[in-house]
Amino acid sequence: MNNVTEIEVKHYAFCKEYLLPNILKIISQIEDKNLREQVTQIFGEQNFKQLICSQPVNIKLADKIDRLIGKVEGEYNFLTPKGYPSKKGNQIKRGKFKEVIRQIFLSAYELFSNKDDTTRYESEKYGIYKWNSYEYVQRCGIYVCPYCNSEFIYTQLENKNSNIRKIGNIKLPRITIRPQLDHFIAKEKKPLLAVSIFNLVPSCKTCNTSIKHAIELDNENFMNPLYEDIYSCISFSNINSPREDHYSNMTGRSKYFDLNIVKKNKNFEDELFIKAKNTVDIFRIKERYEPYTEYIQYIISRELLYTKLYSNSIENAYPNLFSKGEIEKIKVTEHLNYNDFIFSKIVQDLLYN
Repeated sequence: MNNVTEIEVKHYAFCKEYLLPNILKIISQIEDKNLREQVTQIFGEQNFKQLICSQPVNIKLADKIDRLIGKVEGEYNFLTPKGYPSKKGNQIKRGKFKEVIRQIFLSAYELFSNKDDTTRYESEKYGIYKWNSYEYVQRCGIYVCPYCNSEFIYTQLENKNSNIRKIGNIKLPRITIRPQLDHFIAKEKKPLLAVSIFNLVPSCKTCNTSIKHAIELDNENFMNPLYEDIYSCISFSNINSPREDHYSNMTGRSKYFDLNIVKKNKNFEDELFIKAKNTVDIFRIKERYEPYTEYIQYIISRELLYTKLYSNSIENAYPNLFSKGEIEKIKVTEHLNYNDFIFSKIVQDLLYN
């Protein structure tokens, strides 16, 4: 993830503006003085910053807070993200303290997800600025799903007030596209981590909704791609079929094309490899690559065809069509970042390992 410091500062300022005041407002209504002081202390600045910016997400702290707020008795008003009593019809919604605090975190995430919220936030470092999920994913600099490496996840957000063209009387739809945000630790199970910045993984719809959905991951057995490089620990290899020649096996031309997941480097710790493999397995990467075999074959064939010598000869033969080094740019080179190109990981592994 790019721009980590800037993202942390901006996101923390957002949470201090729209999350913390609501929490403190509800805490101030606790009648038991002793318990009120305990809850106030546990939501102190250091712990609050841990909840929002800890890397990895601080599950133990969230659970500790959850246990304490469960001891508070009585009913309290649910609040909107901007601090107003939440209503159902004409009735103000009320609930147990623990439920209200949990909902404050979930509501803050809803506000963060709102592409058109015009509220501006202030930070000592960045001054006045706007912050939401669209701003976040743009600054992350992740353009390919970090789980599967098989789908682009670009962000486009047209201005709400821009003049949209028409086809006859029909307005062209406004473009509002961004990756889904996977809660690595499910917000349904751990609502106090709903807006924790390192719990919000930009990902494709297939990984987040179709595959993972409500599956509970954890920091011990799986890798969070925001700060752990899954694909640096593993390699894809094609299991050689005795019925085909080496070239067919290497390029995936064999109809017996089959992937195996092995250590990227023999020196990698077993624990890291297992975490990476668990993550690849839970998202069913091997199986999901099967329909794309022909596309992967095409990329590999192109890589093999456009050697440096061949690329130079074409450029020399057609100097008016190609500038120096232009053809080399179409290759998925050995050093290309996985975040730039779909299927770059498997192509690199089958070609260069």
